[in-house]
Amino acid sequence: MTPHHALLPEDTTQVLAACGQEVAGLEHVSVQAHALPGPIIGIYVRAATQQAAVEAAEETWLRARIAHPRLLPWELLGAEVPELPPLPFRPQPDTLPEEHHLD
Repeated sequence: MTPHHALLPEDTTQVLAACGQEVAGLEHVSVQAHALPGPIIGIYVRAATQQAAVEAAEETWLRARIAHPRLLPWELLGAEVPELPPLPFRPQPDTLPEEHHLD
């Protein structure tokens, strides 16, 4: 993100959460405004694919920039998605030995 040596507005977390309410799967927003070399924004979503998760995070950021022009100087430099199992995790019966079935 940019601009150089500037801090994100203090309410960035709340702005992103509010603007992301219409984005499918939004779970949580986290902002590390003082991270180096620049701020880090975490937009956590539930999505069927990694691509869908990236698109939801990007859409949330774009909605926030449009709704709150003070964010316009900041640009998204990248989006990453960790691969996590669906929650809550519960082994499926057909993957367990017969003596460990959950029935």
